[in-house]
This record gives sequence, structure tokens and C-alpha cells, in this order.
Amino acid sequence: MKHLIRKILREQEREKMQTVSLKVSDPWPEFRKQNAKRFKDMIDAADWELFLHGLEIPEEDSEEPQVIKDLNALVKAIEEGKKDNYLMRTKNFKRLNLDKEKLAFWRNHLNKPEVQSVWARTKGKIKKWLDGLEKGDAVAIKEQTGEGGGDGTYSNPTTNNDSGDVPLQSYHPRRVHDGDGQYSIKPVSKKVFFLAVELLLRMKDSRWFEENSGESRDDSPWYRAQEMNKTLKILGLNNTGIADKVFWAAIDNKEGVENGSITNYDQLNLRAFRTYRYPMYESVRVYKTIYWAPVVEAFDGEDARAEVIYDEDGVYQSGEWYDKEGYDEDEVDWESEGAESDGEIEDVGVIYPEETGTKETLS
Repeated sequence: MKHLIRKILREQEREKMQTVSLKVSDPWPEFRKQNAKRFKDMIDAADWELFLHGLEIPEEDSEEPQVIKDLNALVKAIEEGKKDNYLMRTKNFKRLNLDKEKLAFWRNHLNKPEVQSVWARTKGKIKKWLDGLEKGDAVAIKEQTGEGGGDGTYSNPTTNNDSGDVPLQSYHPRRVHDGDGQYSIKPVSKKVFFLAVELLLRMKDSRWFEENSGESRDDSPWYRAQEMNKTLKILGLNNTGIADKVFWAAIDNKEGVENGSITNYDQLNLRAFRTYRYPMYESVRVYKTIYWAPVVEAFDGEDARAEVIYDEDGVYQSGEWYDKEGYDEDEVDWESEGAESDGEIEDVGVIYPEETGTKETLS
């Protein structure tokens, strides 16, 4: 990357000198031609690195699995025609630490012909990396068992998971902040998990399970977890993120646990931890203040002002100057008509596979 930046700077200095030597009569066609060539040369030389440089993604992070996944999600969203306001509210956008200016870089260059081939290679590179991540057994095992500990950051919290604990990849473990900038995950032992399933079945009746599952439920699963807190606190499992997994383990193994045919974690039938997609739509009215500063060629300031104010051909409208110096937007207000369902829930993948318990026949 350092070599690339030095090359770009050298080319810029060289072309500044060439520009000075241009004829005064009409320098702009040649200037534009030189800039187009310079940009194409930069693209050919830089490829993926230039793309990351424009988004200000650190080189050392460019091959991190989460960065690759987030970039892939944004690529798809842009190709699907998603607007900037939508993109800036996504977790992918926030995790990549992007902002309006970086998104503008992406938008401005995405549809230019000289960038299309680079964009295709970018998508190909992301797909190749993702395929490698999905097929990398060593990576999958490391994530599932929590090996490696972590460095105490939010994205890589400290863990101490072993084979006697519930696999961290099989649920959403909660990150706990210790007040000194360090995050950790408290593992849940399989033995205590099974005790939680047993205790929940004793403390809640069938009606409670029916009201908190299926289409009859009328609030967030968070409230269900809150109602389970008394059970979880007895075993020290509150604030671990294990509540949902305990709930569905209790529903799916109710008969076996109650009649004594299931007596430990390894005999439980545990659902796969999956990803789902649920289409939504929202109609909004956005109110913006747009600032722009068109440049006018004239012999007099008042002539120039009149050219802009009485714009006969529409060349000084804001949309014509979005990529020029002085252009800016402030979103002052927006009004929503509320989010609505736009389709059926779709099962799109497995995070952790289901576990089929080994049953022992009672004598």
C-alpha cells in the first residue's frame, strides 16, 4: 500500500508539471484526458487495494473475516439499489466505520466504466475469501469451541470455553464489560445448561410455553428472557445470552426430561442455530438541505450570479454538482409511515447444526 501511495503521488506531481505546459487556448480537453488516463492507471495498478484505500479500511484489517463479510453485504445492498440512508443504518456500515463521505466515494466511482472491471474483481475476491472461510474447518472449529481466548476487545472478547461447555457458536453469548475497557464471555457448562432446562420445565406450565412461542406471541423474545431470569439466576446463568437456547431445548425435550428418559445434555435434541431473512418495507419522506457552489465562467460577477439564478438549461441545479467541491447535504427531518412486512420469513443458513441426543432405554 505504501508503494502504491508513493506511485500515485509521483504521477500526480508529474501530471501537474505537464498541465502547466499546456497551451493556454483550451487546456481542459487535454487535462480531462490526462486525468482519465491517470485514474485508469491507478485502478490497474491498485485494484482491490485502491478500493480499500478509498474507504479508509486499514490494510491490516482487509483480510479479517468480519470485514470481508460486511463488505460483501454492502456490495449486495448497493447492487439491489438500496439508498444511502438504508446503508448507513446497517450494522455492516457501522462496523466498517464508514461515513457519508466514504459512501460518496463508493457511489461516485461504482458506475464509471473504468471501475466496472475492478468492481467485478472485487466481488470475485470477496466471494473467494468467503468460500474459503466457509470451507475452512480449522476456522470453524476455533470459532465453535472458543479456542484462542481473545484479546478482550468487543469484537474479540476473552473466552475460556472447553469441551465441557455449550459451544459458543451455538447461541448468542453475551459480552460482559468489566469497566476497564475489557470484554469477556462467561461460558455455560453443559451440566448447568441441562439443570436450567429441568428447572424451567418445573417452574413454568404448558400454557406459558404456548404463549411464548409460535405466532401467538405478541412481543419481543427479550421479554420472554426477562420472565426466565428467576430461573436463570438460581443457576448463575443470567446475563450469559443462553436464555433462548434453554427455552427451545425445554420445548423440544419436555416429554423426555419429565419422564426421565433424558438425564443429561448429550441426550438433548437441540435445534440448529440458524439465520433468517424477513423482508420489510418502510415508506418515508426525507427533508434535506442541499448546499452547492456552481462555478460560472463570466466577465462580471452579477452576470455570473444571473446565470445561476436564471438557469435556462438546468446546468446549475444541485444534482449536476453533487461530486464537485462545495456540495453538501444536511438531513434535517424525515417522516415514516411505519415498517411493514413485505413477505414470508426465509431460512437462509445454519450457524451451528442441530444436535441429536443419544437416548438410553429405561430398563
